[in-house]
Amino acid sequence: MNHMKCEHKISIFFVSLFVLFELFRSFFQAIYSVYYLDRGLTIGDVSSVKSFQIVALLIFALPAGYLSDRFGRLKVLSLSALTMAISFLLLANSYNYSSFAVAEFVYGMGFAFSSGTLLSYTNQYQQEHNVRIKPSIMGYTISLSSLFTFISGSVGAYLYKHSIEIPFILSFAGMFSYPIIIYILLKLLGFKDNRANVLDKSVNKDVKKNKFESISEIKKPEFFLYLLCSILFVGGSQFIYQYWSVFFIVQNGFNSNLAYACTTVSSILGGVIFARFLSKKSIFVSILIICLVLSLPLFLMNEKYSAVSLLFFTISQVGRGMIFSLFIRLGNDIAFLFVNKSFMFQIVSVLTQLFTISSLLIIPKLLNQTNMIAMFHYTAIVYVLLIPSLLLTYRKINPGYHLKEN
Repeated sequence: MNHMKCEHKISIFFVSLFVLFELFRSFFQAIYSVYYLDRGLTIGDVSSVKSFQIVALLIFALPAGYLSDRFGRLKVLSLSALTMAISFLLLANSYNYSSFAVAEFVYGMGFAFSSGTLLSYTNQYQQEHNVRIKPSIMGYTISLSSLFTFISGSVGAYLYKHSIEIPFILSFAGMFSYPIIIYILLKLLGFKDNRANVLDKSVNKDVKKNKFESISEIKKPEFFLYLLCSILFVGGSQFIYQYWSVFFIVQNGFNSNLAYACTTVSSILGGVIFARFLSKKSIFVSILIICLVLSLPLFLMNEKYSAVSLLFFTISQVGRGMIFSLFIRLGNDIAFLFVNKSFMFQIVSVLTQLFTISSLLIIPKLLNQTNMIAMFHYTAIVYVLLIPSLLLTYRKINPGYHLKEN
């Protein structure tokens, strides 16, 4: 297969499935808390019932990674979609805490099966055909994903006013059809499912089957550097997710639609900037620009000037779109070094989640939870620490990390 043609096919496959997955699961995102309250749960119940999703993620992440590498990435991705479809059906028919807890647990189980699976599949396909997706594709993927997530969330919120079950029915229908979409794309593009080469002697006869290979791989220094970057990025971002709406909408009275629109448009813009400009610069320059755009505005936020702070936060969200694009690129680059790619991504996911949960319990108490500005400043410091971490990671995986996109 022609290299350019193969690269385009892989890009189409990756972008299509990534964006559709986010689209289908996001119809209820804007209203899930309201839905729980309308069904009779308290605010405290909403927080605790979401913990069942996290528990399921932690339980099923590693088995999902092993099954993906052992039996096929797209089989597990299809299982993920069907499991999440069931969770949406359960959510639409839940009326008490226990039924919501079951639905959240099933959702977390399905989401665990999806983590890193699509990227593992496309990375191995690149490896087998000696091609590489252009970094700009990662930026466009994030922009499209943010756009369609915003659209589906807005549609779900609008339809919720007419029937509270409709957003969940749409998510159910989308996720239920997802395996069919995978099958159609496979046929159209001439692809097939793949799994870890170490377990497939038809792909690499020189590699002996080793059931402990997936464990031994995580001893690589590149794994620990990637884990550090993931912990800093996700750990820092969680404070933004937790507190930005409280600060701007609840404490300072900004219109919620305006605030959400600002953050979404900024993320879309960040992805486009990465695709159009930063992907064509050296990794060194890209990392510096992204982390500064991400962190500097958060340092400048001030509780007394909420309108100016919203402007700075919006600029920071441009950096968020950039850093998401960079992390997908980093995940793709690091995966070339691993045979059991899905298992590696799942270990990173589990350890990152454990650290994040711990930090969400400890850091707010240390910084005084009522001081929201301190939370933003803490996040900015964490993002600054990403600069040396990302540079060290790229220096380790590719000594010529100043290379630009071809």
